[in-house]
Amino acid sequence: MTERLEKAAFAENLNTKFLLRPDDEHIIELELTKIREVESEPDHEQFALVFHGPANVYLPQRIYPLEHERMGAISLFLVPTGRGENGFIYEAVFNRFIK
Repeated sequence: MTERLEKAAFAENLNTKFLLRPDDEHIIELELTKIREVESEPDHEQFALVFHGPANVYLPQRIYPLEHERMGAISLFLVPTGRGENGFIYEAVFNRFIK
């Protein structure tokens, strides 16, 4: 499970869509558009994922269950960080200890 949450796994899926299903009738697409590097110590992996969502749906800060074609089902804590030309921008920050 933790291998799916490593930076390398997300890098393989940059510019792909993650699906959020708030109910049985709606699907919200979030596109992973950037992986922001954060200065890390040798025994830590720190990075942030930047997602772009639609302009007509605002997602408040919380944990969301997401689905991805290759990565499967994952839950991420998403924080809205602003609004771009085409919709809202969200960020998920990771700070992982590496064995």
